Amino acid sequence: MKNVIAIYLTLIFLSCSTQGRLTKVEFRPLNESPKFSLRLASQYKIIDFSSIEERERYFIYPDSSFVYISSFDVSPNYDNINALGDSICNYRFQNKNLSIELNTKVPYLVKLLPDTFQLSGISKNNLFWKDIYIGNISIGYKDVPLEQKDKFDQFLSSLKIK
Repeated sequence: MKNVIAIYLTLIFLSCSTQGRLTKVEFRPLNESPKFSLRLASQYKIIDFSSIEERERYFIYPDSSFVYISSFDVSPNYDNINALGDSICNYRFQNKNLSIELNTKVPYLVKLLPDTFQLSGISKNNLFWKDIYIGNISIGYKDVPLEQKDKFDQFLSSLKIK
Protein backbone atom coordinates (compact mmCIF):
# COMPACT_ATOMS: atom_id res chain seq x y z
CA MET A 1 0.00 0.00 0.00
CA LYS A 2 2.90 2.37 0.78
CA ASN A 3 4.30 1.76 -2.71
CA VAL A 4 0.97 2.55 -4.34
CA ILE A 5 0.69 5.82 -2.39
CA ALA A 6 4.30 6.74 -3.24
CA ILE A 7 3.71 6.07 -6.93
CA TYR A 8 0.46 8.03 -6.85
CA LEU A 9 2.12 11.04 -5.17
CA THR A 10 5.03 10.89 -7.62
CA LEU A 11 2.61 10.95 -10.58
CA ILE A 12 0.75 13.93 -9.11
CA PHE A 13 4.02 15.78 -8.53
CA LEU A 14 5.25 15.11 -12.07
CA SER A 15 1.98 16.16 -13.68
CA CYS A 16 1.94 19.43 -11.72
CA SER A 17 5.53 20.27 -12.61
CA THR A 18 4.94 19.43 -16.30
CA GLN A 19 2.02 21.86 -16.54
CA GLY A 20 4.20 24.69 -15.26
CA ARG A 21 7.16 23.96 -17.58
CA LEU A 22 8.11 26.69 -20.00
CA THR A 23 9.94 26.14 -23.25
CA LYS A 24 12.19 28.69 -24.92
CA VAL A 25 11.12 29.33 -28.50
CA GLU A 26 13.03 31.39 -31.05
CA PHE A 27 11.87 32.91 -34.30
CA ARG A 28 13.46 35.21 -36.90
CA PRO A 29 10.58 36.91 -38.77
CA LEU A 30 12.80 38.24 -41.56
CA ASN A 31 16.24 37.22 -42.76
CA GLU A 32 17.82 40.52 -41.74
CA SER A 33 15.73 40.98 -38.58
CA PRO A 34 16.84 40.15 -35.06
CA LYS A 35 15.90 36.83 -33.49
CA PHE A 36 13.02 36.93 -31.01
CA SER A 37 12.78 34.49 -28.12
CA LEU A 38 9.97 33.81 -25.66
CA ARG A 39 9.28 31.36 -22.89
CA LEU A 40 5.96 29.58 -23.53
CA ALA A 41 4.03 26.76 -21.91
CA SER A 42 4.89 23.67 -23.89
CA GLN A 43 1.43 22.42 -24.99
CA TYR A 44 1.34 24.54 -28.17
CA LYS A 45 1.13 23.55 -31.82
CA ILE A 46 3.14 25.64 -34.31
CA ILE A 47 1.68 27.02 -37.52
CA ASP A 48 3.89 29.03 -39.90
CA PHE A 49 2.81 31.39 -42.66
CA SER A 50 5.23 33.00 -45.08
CA SER A 51 5.60 34.93 -48.28
CA ILE A 52 8.75 35.98 -50.09
CA GLU A 53 9.30 38.94 -47.75
CA GLU A 54 7.26 38.17 -44.62
CA ARG A 55 6.92 35.42 -42.02
CA GLU A 56 4.51 34.70 -39.22
CA ARG A 57 4.39 32.00 -36.56
CA TYR A 58 1.46 31.03 -34.31
CA PHE A 59 1.87 29.03 -31.11
CA ILE A 60 -1.66 27.64 -30.73
CA TYR A 61 -2.93 26.10 -27.49
CA PRO A 62 -5.67 23.45 -27.16
CA ASP A 63 -8.29 26.09 -26.17
CA SER A 64 -7.56 28.00 -29.47
CA SER A 65 -5.74 30.85 -27.72
CA PHE A 66 -2.43 31.65 -29.34
CA VAL A 67 0.75 33.70 -29.23
CA TYR A 68 2.11 35.11 -32.48
CA ILE A 69 5.21 36.73 -33.93
CA SER A 70 4.66 38.33 -37.31
CA SER A 71 6.36 40.53 -39.87
CA PHE A 72 3.17 40.78 -41.95
CA ASP A 73 1.79 44.30 -42.33
CA VAL A 74 -1.55 43.23 -40.87
CA SER A 75 -1.54 41.78 -37.35
CA PRO A 76 -3.61 38.71 -36.41
CA ASN A 77 -5.38 41.17 -34.06
CA TYR A 78 -6.39 43.52 -36.88
CA ASP A 79 -10.14 43.06 -36.24
CA ASN A 80 -9.70 43.76 -32.52
CA ILE A 81 -7.57 46.85 -33.23
CA ASN A 82 -10.09 48.03 -35.84
CA ALA A 83 -12.84 47.73 -33.21
CA LEU A 84 -10.98 50.38 -31.14
CA GLY A 85 -11.78 52.93 -33.85
CA ASP A 86 -10.58 54.10 -37.23
CA SER A 87 -8.07 56.64 -35.94
CA ILE A 88 -6.29 54.09 -33.72
CA CYS A 89 -6.36 51.45 -36.45
CA ASN A 90 -5.04 53.88 -39.09
CA TYR A 91 -2.30 55.01 -36.71
CA ARG A 92 -1.25 51.44 -35.84
CA PHE A 93 -1.18 50.29 -39.46
CA GLN A 94 0.11 53.47 -41.07
CA ASN A 95 2.42 53.29 -44.04
CA LYS A 96 5.50 54.65 -42.28
CA ASN A 97 7.42 55.39 -45.49
CA LEU A 98 4.49 57.35 -46.92
CA SER A 99 4.06 59.23 -43.63
CA ILE A 100 7.74 60.21 -43.60
CA GLU A 101 7.49 61.40 -47.21
CA LEU A 102 4.37 63.48 -46.43
CA ASN A 103 6.12 65.03 -43.42
CA THR A 104 9.03 66.18 -45.62
CA LYS A 105 6.54 68.16 -47.76
CA VAL A 106 4.44 69.49 -44.88
CA PRO A 107 6.30 69.15 -41.55
CA TYR A 108 4.41 67.34 -38.76
CA LEU A 109 1.42 66.62 -41.01
CA VAL A 110 1.25 62.99 -39.89
CA LYS A 111 2.20 61.80 -36.42
CA LEU A 112 4.63 58.90 -36.90
CA LEU A 113 4.09 55.59 -35.17
CA PRO A 114 6.80 55.06 -32.52
CA ASP A 115 9.18 52.09 -32.73
CA THR A 116 7.27 50.32 -29.94
CA PHE A 117 3.49 50.56 -29.65
CA GLN A 118 1.18 48.37 -27.55
CA LEU A 119 -2.58 47.86 -27.72
CA SER A 120 -4.78 45.42 -25.81
CA GLY A 121 -8.39 44.76 -24.98
CA ILE A 122 -11.29 42.35 -24.87
CA SER A 123 -12.75 40.98 -28.10
CA LYS A 124 -16.46 40.85 -28.91
CA ASN A 125 -16.49 37.22 -27.70
CA ASN A 126 -15.08 38.33 -24.27
CA LEU A 127 -11.58 36.95 -24.81
CA PHE A 128 -8.41 38.96 -24.22
CA TRP A 129 -5.91 40.09 -26.84
CA LYS A 130 -2.69 42.09 -26.93
CA ASP A 131 -0.63 43.41 -29.83
CA ILE A 132 2.87 44.85 -29.40
CA TYR A 133 4.46 46.49 -32.43
CA ILE A 134 8.28 46.54 -32.23
CA GLY A 135 10.05 47.99 -35.25
CA ASN A 136 8.28 46.19 -38.11
CA ILE A 137 7.30 43.13 -36.07
CA SER A 138 4.01 42.33 -34.28
CA ILE A 139 4.08 40.16 -31.19
CA GLY A 140 1.01 39.35 -29.17
CA TYR A 141 -1.71 36.98 -28.19
CA LYS A 142 -5.33 36.44 -29.13
CA ASP A 143 -8.44 34.60 -27.85
CA VAL A 144 -7.17 34.27 -24.28
CA PRO A 145 -9.73 33.58 -21.50
CA LEU A 146 -9.56 35.68 -18.32
CA GLU A 147 -8.13 32.83 -16.22
CA GLN A 148 -5.17 32.49 -18.64
CA LYS A 149 -4.48 36.22 -19.22
CA ASP A 150 -1.76 36.56 -16.54
CA LYS A 151 0.05 33.53 -17.94
CA PHE A 152 0.00 34.97 -21.48
CA ASP A 153 1.19 38.35 -20.17
CA GLN A 154 4.13 36.49 -18.58
CA PHE A 155 4.88 34.85 -21.92
CA LEU A 156 5.13 38.27 -23.58
CA SER A 157 7.15 39.72 -20.70
CA SER A 158 9.76 36.99 -21.30
CA LEU A 159 10.46 38.47 -24.77
CA LYS A 160 14.12 38.87 -25.64
CA ILE A 161 15.46 40.32 -28.87
CA LYS A 162 18.92 39.20 -30.06
